[in-house]
Amino acid sequence: MRRPLGGQNTGEDRFDLGARGLAVEHASPSSHLESMAEDSVDAIVITRLGERYTLATWPRLVAGAWRALRPGGVVLCEGIPDGGGSERLRWVVARQRFAIVQTAEVRGADGGTTEHLVVARKGQVE
Repeated sequence: MRRPLGGQNTGEDRFDLGARGLAVEHASPSSHLESMAEDSVDAIVITRLGERYTLATWPRLVAGAWRALRPGGVVLCEGIPDGGGSERLRWVVARQRFAIVQTAEVRGADGGTTEHLVVARKGQVE
């Protein structure tokens, strides 16, 4: 059953999903991915990678995505900053045995900077 997030924007209770009977857990994305059953999801989207995560956390995040994705599953990472970020992520993704499906340069959210996006697929189990 779908439940609305709150109808009117009346305050903080709008996001109190636990009070609405929905299971809510706050966790880091890496911890959440690591807690999921192996091979349990078809796709993962990681947004604003360069803003939300330090370079040091990228390997753990990618490893968690590998663990959670089913064979053939796809991870899309966007918001990768210019200046070496794309090369670093491609290296981390390849090291984890993902196949890079697509890379692209896109205009940043501010309209002036260039950001990158990487799409990678988990290989089939042999």
